[in-house]
Amino acid sequence: MIEKIIRESKRVGNQIARMPKRLAGLIFNNIYHDLFLRRRNQITEGMQKISKKIAIYLIFPANGIDKFHERTLEELLKNCYSTVIVSNAKLPKTDLELLKKYSLRIIERANYGYDFGGYREGILASSSILKKCKKLLLINDSTIFPLQENSTWIIEAESSGWDFTGSMCINGYNKPKSISAKAPNFGLVKTDNRDFHYPSFAIMLGESIAQSKCLQRYFRSLKLSSIKKDVIKRGEIGLSKWAIKQGFSHGGLMSHQDIFTLANKLSNQELLEEIKMAITPQNTQKQKQLIKDLQSLALEFKEDCKDWRSKAITSLANLSIRFHPGYTLAHMLCTKGKLPFLKKGIKSKGAKGQYVYNKILETINTSRQSNH
Repeated sequence: MIEKIIRESKRVGNQIARMPKRLAGLIFNNIYHDLFLRRRNQITEGMQKISKKIAIYLIFPANGIDKFHERTLEELLKNCYSTVIVSNAKLPKTDLELLKKYSLRIIERANYGYDFGGYREGILASSSILKKCKKLLLINDSTIFPLQENSTWIIEAESSGWDFTGSMCINGYNKPKSISAKAPNFGLVKTDNRDFHYPSFAIMLGESIAQSKCLQRYFRSLKLSSIKKDVIKRGEIGLSKWAIKQGFSHGGLMSHQDIFTLANKLSNQELLEEIKMAITPQNTQKQKQLIKDLQSLALEFKEDCKDWRSKAITSLANLSIRFHPGYTLAHMLCTKGKLPFLKKGIKSKGAKGQYVYNKILETINTSRQSNH
């Protein structure tokens, strides 16, 4: 109780301290960007022709273009996308030349507004070609995509039947108080939950959204910010909320029911592995207690025990609801569930995050080599 009071006091204090900056940002950030920073943008025409499928690929290549950037671009090319690359960093000449063969256009800009600043620039700069667009894919380089060979994610997203298709949904259920709590009815997604959204690392938009003037208006009016939490609230969460409010159909290709079903297919030994591989925050006492609960569950392991199995499956399901499953259950979803997106940020989650990230790549690379 005391910890909660202290935490809430700090949160309110931080919000008050940031209010002047946020207020000034709401008034001046877009003016500063659109009237001054945009003038510094460097636009280079690529070698690809305009098609009816457009991708806005946002990159921040701090260490230059690597094989994973090329892998994504090759996947987009294979699926007949004309790609507008928006780089939130200045590109060396060699990288710029390399990207030309994959792209319709390359926009180099200041890293202002993070990923949604880049998406905004790409969409507003492409307004004329979006008028006949059948599919618009927003994608960024925060993940390795496609992780596995012969990925069908783009094809599945195109044929989903939804106007707005994400990889999965976040915050669609009330968060369980503990990992042992009864798993919810996965058919009842609460889109009115405050932070419900689809992750912005990959979003497929159908023609009803891609060609709409309201999409242009949304991004034109999107308030840019240098505060990451504001970008997530206004951009990542805001875009999902906007699409729902506009009445567009929407969904995620991997549901929490899919995660629950996957866990049920695993052996007890595999469930134990995934309990150990789960990545959770360690910022509060509740989160630290959750880690202890997972460790205790692992120590209770019994090969043929149905009770332990039930606890393990419920725990994994509750973890997927409580946190971003693409982080927390990355090992299970990427190596056993064939999720084609591996969040690069996992390797910054301490020694365990680095270990899990490396194990995923090791497993996938072994699988790729065995297929050749």
